[in-house]
Amino acid sequence: MSASSGGALNNRRKLLVGLGAGALVAPIGAFAQQGKFWRIGYLDLGSRQSLVDSGRYAALMEGLRERGYVDGKNLVFEARHADGHPDRLHGLAQELVRQKSNLILATGAAEIPALQRATRTIPIVAINSTDPVGNGFAVSLAHPGGNITGMSSGADETIQKLFELLVVAVPKLQRIAVIANPTNAVHPPLLSKLSRRKASRQANLADKCAHAAGN
Repeated sequence: MSASSGGALNNRRKLLVGLGAGALVAPIGAFAQQGKFWRIGYLDLGSRQSLVDSGRYAALMEGLRERGYVDGKNLVFEARHADGHPDRLHGLAQELVRQKSNLILATGAAEIPALQRATRTIPIVAINSTDPVGNGFAVSLAHPGGNITGMSSGADETIQKLFELLVVAVPKLQRIAVIANPTNAVHPPLLSKLSRRKASRQANLADKCAHAAGN
């Protein structure tokens, strides 16, 4: 990846986090009280260092500060990091629930199932979810239902379009390799959709599941 493309990706992540901070305003505002001290949970499959190095923490705090919520003043920010170990997410989610968080921020689809099992009452805000309806996180995009809201990247549609473009670009394409992580809630549904799409294109889809932590 070039320096320019890497910078663009990092800026996109910061933008998503900033927008995620905006999504927090609705749940907070719905219960706003004068002098209220809010406790926001944050669940991340990655590490604390990656949160800081990527600029996501700064973007989140800036977005909240612009809306009048300041950590240490009227806000307590409780972050839990799984350090690349999906099996830790459920325990960390339960910790955030026991902390009596007013709402919990999930960085992506990997964290949402753990939070979904841990609570059906505390509002959960997803910074980025590829297919919330397909993954069972929402009834519909217009009316999510339940206690989960946030943003959808539409990656499930994007990856299918990329598959179509690849087939058009290489008409004689016969075999496509895909590396996936079976512990990531997003990957199995995407593989299923790609498998159905390849059937109509007569291309052989070979999926390789990576089981190593962090893959």
